[in-house]
Amino acid sequence: MFQLSPNNRDQSDEVLLADLHAVAGSLGKPTLTRDDYGALGRFSPATIANRFGGWGRALERAGIRSARHFDVSREQTLADLQRVATELGSTTITVATYLAHGRYSEKPVIRHFGSWPKALEAAGLNVSDAYKPRLLDEALFENLEAVWRRLGRQPTVNDMHRPLSAHSAHTYKRRFGGWRKALEKFVAATATDKQSEQGPATPSVQQGVALATVEEPILGKVRGVGWRLRYLVLKRDRFACRACGRSPASHPGVELQVDHIVAWSNGGLTVEGNLQTLCAQCNVGKGAV
Repeated sequence: MFQLSPNNRDQSDEVLLADLHAVAGSLGKPTLTRDDYGALGRFSPATIANRFGGWGRALERAGIRSARHFDVSREQTLADLQRVATELGSTTITVATYLAHGRYSEKPVIRHFGSWPKALEAAGLNVSDAYKPRLLDEALFENLEAVWRRLGRQPTVNDMHRPLSAHSAHTYKRRFGGWRKALEKFVAATATDKQSEQGPATPSVQQGVALATVEEPILGKVRGVGWRLRYLVLKRDRFACRACGRSPASHPGVELQVDHIVAWSNGGLTVEGNLQTLCAQCNVGKGAV
């Protein structure tokens, strides 16, 4: 009669790696391509790649040799870059061009040289004007904080689109191995001390939810509020205006701002204890008092 297919949602890393092993074993191959796995695997190749930060890394975790020569040497990657450039008669190579004509993927190249431009420089080639450097985690976290603030709640995958978000949920999934993992990395990052106005950070965990507090530095002589400190103040104030109680979650269109309780112009410090969440309307009405 009726029979449910296996539940593929929220499976552990071990289950995914075991399925990679099973498919490779059934094919009798020392390696496994995306197409091979897509035809016989329980999960989609994209799910595997997103979970482990790339197909090559997934195979490495599973103890399977990469079909794209994931372990290629520095000298081999350099020679192949120069070969492709010579065959194409070009002084530069984009990542897309190399993937179409090179023997390897871009990953071992970047692993050996640190970045695509540095690899091209080592090969005596130029960087294309179309090259876009890899986004830093910091930029992704700052964007996530902005989306969280505008929504007044934790963003979902469906929220991560323009004009609300500069980067898609897929970008976060690919970088961190999943949307939930991206959120966890973001919250953990708020507890790190990389901005001078924040001071030392002390993370704590309660009922599975990461909470972060920021100790006040001796000197808070920085006027601007960084995204980490801003998120912590907003989270402390439950993403609602402390004057009128409105939030973007309950009143769409409300804009939240982080305000100095004792104004900067009056000597107020940029520390958590001197910051509060106000909506734009209440902040304007308050003024520098």
